[in-house]
Amino acid sequence: MQEKDKYLEKNKLILFLLLILLTPSNALASSIKELLIQYNNDLKNSSASFIQTDGTTIEEGYVYIGTKRLRVDYTKPNKITIVLSDKKGMYTNHSLKESQFFRTEKSLVKIFYKVLMDSTFINNTEINLMDNTISLSESFVIEKEIFKINVTYENNPISLRKIGLSGTNINFNIGFFQHKLNKNYNRGFFSLISPYLNN
Repeated sequence: MQEKDKYLEKNKLILFLLLILLTPSNALASSIKELLIQYNNDLKNSSASFIQTDGTTIEEGYVYIGTKRLRVDYTKPNKITIVLSDKKGMYTNHSLKESQFFRTEKSLVKIFYKVLMDSTFINNTEINLMDNTISLSESFVIEKEIFKINVTYENNPISLRKIGLSGTNINFNIGFFQHKLNKNYNRGFFSLISPYLNN
């Protein structure tokens, strides 16, 4: 009986120590997520330059974050604009002077909209803390295919640096730099009306 009591006491101590060690990290992860949510909320009316690569090609441009919409202007190698709302999107090829409209629910672009515009994305992710970075990852399914997204923030001060997306036939990264806050966008900047409607 004494052996059993000693064993239970020893295990209680181990369990207590584990709780002490694990609780602060959960609290830390929770507070970091709150900071990231606040950071993402502060991204409203901001812009950043980006470089996107799939390992073979490189594309450059700017992303503009509004209060309810997102605009991506690719400048190299082709001039393309994508405007996204929660449910609709518009893809404009400026060389061809034509626009196509699409629903975002079952499109990969919906994920980027969620990362930049929707705080629930951060709450549902796994968090990984490194020396100078905070990394979030989540898996999701679109049209029966599994994708994984990784979002990397620079730490101290917090700044969005990279979004990576991988799947069966897709693997690319977008790096962000030259963040500019408190932008004033003119009316129609995030319009879902084709700029070539009357041409």
